[in-house]
Amino acid sequence: MVKQFLFLLLGLSVGFFVCRLSQKMPDPWIPVLEGTSYAFLKDPVDRAIEATQAAKERVESNQLPEVGEELQTAMESLSRLRFYFIPMTETRQLVYDADRLFFLGRVPEAKRKLVQAKDFLRGIGDAERHRLLKPANEVFLLLDELLLIIDEAPHDAPAKFRLVGNRLNLMLLKGDLVLSGAGMVE
Repeated sequence: MVKQFLFLLLGLSVGFFVCRLSQKMPDPWIPVLEGTSYAFLKDPVDRAIEATQAAKERVESNQLPEVGEELQTAMESLSRLRFYFIPMTETRQLVYDADRLFFLGRVPEAKRKLVQAKDFLRGIGDAERHRLLKPANEVFLLLDELLLIIDEAPHDAPAKFRLVGNRLNLMLLKGDLVLSGAGMVE
């Protein structure tokens, strides 16, 4: 009787391990935004510093009419940082975090991160002196689609995360092109 019980227990143990091994293991998580860069933040900062330094030198040498141009350039660079590059960088990070949370199965947290990202985009589009509504709305719609996919077709979400992440990276790296003619400072 004990011998039969041991064989039964051994059979159940083997069966359990075979079932566990036969289950499909999840694909490894590949970060959407791997290899991101922050070099795009350096240019507006450098331009603002150079313009401020030039304005300072003109004030010191009593060339006051040219100071306004230098200060205007500094203000434009700082506005680009404040109203585009920093919010878009934060949006990109939130999407990256949401992707990671989604992969870990923490879907409600991932969705909260995406909603936060939409809030940052609203800030870009709603800024009083900026006409950045179109680029912000493009990503806003992508985030809406991603939230919908997470709810209705979660198996398609990783590809959509990649698409949104790539779009945000492109918008950051080509920020000066996006901002050209955007009237950053009135």
